[in-house]
Amino acid sequence: MTAVALLRRFTALPADTFPQTRRYAAELTSGTGPDRFAFTLALILNNLCPSVSRASAPPFPAGPGKNIDALNAL
Repeated sequence: MTAVALLRRFTALPADTFPQTRRYAAELTSGTGPDRFAFTLALILNNLCPSVSRASAPPFPAGPGKNIDALNAL
């Protein structure tokens, strides 16, 4: 399956069931395998403790989508 086809599948998922997959579909389907792994791991780890201030949380690594400012603003 191509990255474009996978991107289409991710964005076609129901928003109420898969909001994060739809939101980060471009990041999850671009870059290299290690880039996607690092992005996804950082996303998971930064959302494990919602009580931790985002200012004190470590920033997202430079992920495949390269839209790090938007991610760090979460």
